[in-house]
Amino acid sequence: MSMVFKRRKYLVHFSSQFKYITLSVLPAFLISIFCVNLIFASGEVIFKKEKARILKRAIEINLAVDETLLWLQKENYASEVSERTGRLLKDLVTLENGIQTSYFNAIRQWAAFKSVILFGIVVALVFIAMLSLLYSHRIAGPLYRIQKYINSLAEGKDIPAVRFRNYDEFKEVADALEKLRVVLKQKSYGQK
Repeated sequence: MSMVFKRRKYLVHFSSQFKYITLSVLPAFLISIFCVNLIFASGEVIFKKEKARILKRAIEINLAVDETLLWLQKENYASEVSERTGRLLKDLVTLENGIQTSYFNAIRQWAAFKSVILFGIVVALVFIAMLSLLYSHRIAGPLYRIQKYINSLAEGKDIPAVRFRNYDEFKEVADALEKLRVVLKQKSYGQK
């Protein structure tokens, strides 16, 4: 019956696994920082251009309305025209306030979206780190077991057959170590 090994420690060789995880997470982190900066800068440029366009158009409308009101006042039109122009001016002010409110709501939504992007990046980096840890264990775990087997063989102890999990790396090294164990056992080396 074959023995199934379940490791309880995932950090069996901290320094090499830490390097592996760092080398996995660092490029993802740097690429994320670059992409986030690019996205944020693009968004800020778009908002600045849109704000400038809105302000320019608002100034043009205000000037046109002011010119029209001055012209109407010079011409001494009836009070009814004055009332209508007053209402028009109020409507334009309301419209301008609505545009400003809409712009500030868009800025608020952009800020919320940036927070979501940053949170997503943090989650992705943690996920990459966890995957790196699990994969590094497929390398460090077998190397740790090989080291234990070699030390036991060096001490002359009889060790069980060398077997790795299906998804572990270095199976060919385990096969070579198993051949060595069998040869040493046949020569009665491991009889302590």
